[in-house]
Amino acid sequence: MVAEQADVRTDRNKGGIMKRKKIEKTAYHEAGHAVAAFYMKSSFCYITIEPDEESLGHVMFKKYRDSFNPEIDSDRIIRKPLEKAIIIAFAGAIAEQIFSGQKNPTGTSRDFRSAVDDATYLCGNLEETEAYINWLWIRTKNMIRQPAKWCSVKRLAEELLDCRKIGYMKTRRIIKESLQSAFRERSKLMRPK
Repeated sequence: MVAEQADVRTDRNKGGIMKRKKIEKTAYHEAGHAVAAFYMKSSFCYITIEPDEESLGHVMFKKYRDSFNPEIDSDRIIRKPLEKAIIIAFAGAIAEQIFSGQKNPTGTSRDFRSAVDDATYLCGNLEETEAYINWLWIRTKNMIRQPAKWCSVKRLAEELLDCRKIGYMKTRRIIKESLQSAFRERSKLMRPK
């Protein structure tokens, strides 16, 4: 009987640990999207790790301007916003992977589908689409791995774990403060002793 109770407690603890890890991964994932959006100069309404019917968290982006229509706008006009959207979509998966050390194909499938749809629209054929997606993935990974940007992802994820939902202005402030902190640390290291 005592051994059975210990097993139940262990299972409950494992369940609690597993749930906490999932929430942390979600916080890093959403923070990755938000930090990329900040650097891509794409505004949004808020970032949250509160689950809904479709996801464990999300960044609520503002709609494209009403005049934006990929069906009639020229390639030059649509390429920039769609490329930003692809980078922002990839940034969540990359931040989560850096944090956890694992890929999450299930949790990132919607982001990937959106990125592939946008890239396919821009490129038109499979070979060019694959090359474009691979290039943007590498570009996004290098961006998120930069120490100052990773510091922003980490700080924003920590704040999300405390607050669960953060508005755009507070998100910008957190990112800017973490950048200032990262630059102060870097300049301390560069000073001669």
